[in-house]
Amino acid sequence: MLTICLAGLFGSCADEKLGESIFDDTEITRNEFDKWLLSNYTYPYNIDFKYRMEDIESDRTYTLVPADVDKSIQLAKLIKHLWLEPYDELVGINFTRSYIPKVIHLVGSAAYNLNNSIVLGTAEAGLKVTLYTVNTLTIDPAYLNERYFKTMHHEFGHILNQTIKYDPEFAKISDANYIGADWVNRSLADANSLGFISQYARSSHGEDFVEMYSIFITNTQQVWDNKLTQADAAAQSVAEAKIRAAAQEAGKTLSEDEVKRQAELIKFNAVATINQKFEIVMNYMKNVWNIDVYKMRDIVQRRNSEIFVLDLDKL
Repeated sequence: MLTICLAGLFGSCADEKLGESIFDDTEITRNEFDKWLLSNYTYPYNIDFKYRMEDIESDRTYTLVPADVDKSIQLAKLIKHLWLEPYDELVGINFTRSYIPKVIHLVGSAAYNLNNSIVLGTAEAGLKVTLYTVNTLTIDPAYLNERYFKTMHHEFGHILNQTIKYDPEFAKISDANYIGADWVNRSLADANSLGFISQYARSSHGEDFVEMYSIFITNTQQVWDNKLTQADAAAQSVAEAKIRAAAQEAGKTLSEDEVKRQAELIKFNAVATINQKFEIVMNYMKNVWNIDVYKMRDIVQRRNSEIFVLDLDKL
C-alpha cells in the first residue's frame, strides 16, 4: 500500500499520533451567562442559544457584527418572558418544547437586502431562528414587539404552518394581489386598501397568514381596530381618486360630497377582506393547535406590561 505524505501542507507523517482526534475536544469554559442559558433554555426547552458570532450560523451574504453580551442577556430574558412562556402558559411547556426552534441565534447588526428592506429575523426549516439588530435593543414594549417579538411570533407561525397546512381557501381570498418581492416598493396605504394588514403581507399568502397572527397578538384591540379603520380609509382614498380621474376625463366637475358618495359605491371592502382572512387564522390556531388568539393576545399584553419590573441585567 502506498502512503503519500505532503509534509509542506499537513506536517510530517512521523509526527502524527495514532488515534489522536482531528477535532478540537477542549472542554468549553462556561461563563455565568452560559450557565444561565443551560438552566433556562437548554434543559427546559432543548434550545441552543447562540449569542457569540459563529461563521457556520451566519448568513455570509450580509455584512454583520456580533451581538453585545449585555444586550444578549437582556434579550434572552425577554425572549423567555415574552415568547416562550406565553405558549407555556396557554398550551403547556410540552407544546413549546415540541415546536419551538432548537437554535436561537443573535446578531448585533441589521441584515440589509438589495431591495433596501431590512431582515429582522429568519426561521430555517423550523430549526433555527436568527434575530438581528440586537445591539440597538431598547426596553420599550412597542419597540420590542415591532423589532423582535412580532417577528418571533411570525416565524413561529411559519413553523406551525409547515407542520400542518392551513385551509387553502385562505390563499384564494387575496390571490390576485400578492406581488412577491415588489411589496417593498408599495406603501402601507396601498396594502391596506387591498385588505392586507401590513406591507409585507402582500408578498405571499404564507406571509399574509403569519402577519395576521403575529400583528394581532402583539397589539391591543384598540390598535387592531385602528388598523382596520386605516384600511377602510385607504380603500376610500383609492376609490375617490378613481372617481376624480373619471370625472376629469369626462370633463365633469364633482363636489367633494359627490366624490365621496360615488367612491363609497365602488371602493374595495378592505375590512371585510381582512376579517375574512382573520377568521381562517383564528380557526386554524384554535382547531389545530388549541391556541385561542384572543387569550394569547391577553397573555402577551399582560407580559408586555411586566417587563419594567423584570431584572434584565442580573443573572
